[in-house]
Order: sequence, then structure tokens, then C-alpha cells
Amino acid sequence: MQVCEYDRLVKNFDEDIKYFEDYENIRKLDNRIHITHNEMIGLLKEIQEVEITIYNLKLNRNQI
Repeated sequence: MQVCEYDRLVKNFDEDIKYFEDYENIRKLDNRIHITHNEMIGLLKEIQEVEITIYNLKLNRNQI
């Protein structure tokens, strides 16, 4: 029984690996820009700063 479970797990891992490898290859062909984790964090921080600025501007406008 354990061998069947092992085979099932290996098959699932193989399918997952193939899915992500295929996704990665498709992504490369899509002419998408690769962004590192640090660049993504920087972009998220910048978006948050813009959202905060917009919120503060709206808040100040409403106080006039």
C-alpha cells in the first residue's frame, strides 16, 4: 500500500514540476519582463505610497 502512495506522490510532483516548467517557458515566449523579488517589493511599496498620497490629497480636499 505504501508503494502505491509513493508512486502517486511522485506522479503528482512530476505533474507539478511539468506545469511550472511549461508555465515558465510560455512566460519567456510572451515577451514579459522578468522582475526579481526585490524589484517586486519595491514596486509594491511605491504603489502603497501613491495610494497613501492619493488618500491624503482627498482627505485634505474634503477639509477645505
